[in-house]
Amino acid sequence: MLKRLIEHSGLEAEFQLLPWARAITEAEMRENTCVYSATRTHEREPLFKWIGPLVSNQWAAFSLASSSIEASGLDDLSGLRLGSFREDAVGRYVQDQGHNLILATADHENLDRLNADLIDVWITGVAAANYLADRHSVSLKKLFVFNEVPLYLACNRSLSSDLHQKMQTTLDILLQQEGEALSLNQYNEMKE
Repeated sequence: MLKRLIEHSGLEAEFQLLPWARAITEAEMRENTCVYSATRTHEREPLFKWIGPLVSNQWAAFSLASSSIEASGLDDLSGLRLGSFREDAVGRYVQDQGHNLILATADHENLDRLNADLIDVWITGVAAANYLADRHSVSLKKLFVFNEVPLYLACNRSLSSDLHQKMQTTLDILLQQEGEALSLNQYNEMKE
């Protein structure tokens, strides 16, 4: 969706994969810089110009598939070693619920920490966990989902109001078209 947004807005962009803490700091400090995907929190709200939401993200707790850990909510994680990563909204949310976390520099490090028995449970987004587990051939067990939030493109405050509005309007049109196409497909499937 992000690439479609940029293309339909008539823009060009350079994409870089960076550790999350560095990526969000650069978007905050550098003109013409955005970070994707970001959770729009109360603390972050004044730091960026927000475009979205682009997608929805479920937050969940994971263990290795071979683990005997059973949990159905955050309260069940007391006494366990929980892993997250620096500057992550998911981890901050869990910390705000009274849990201590072992923080990695980047989210993918938590897979190694699970395998090395340095953490018991990985707190992260479902899409990120699934992607990283597949990429590293690690079998995970999703213990439970504890939140669902929209994700945004967070842009440096220097983004012009005109460009900000153009990108948001373009995104709204793309999402409406996608929703209409989805609805039409669902209707056609129901008729069959």
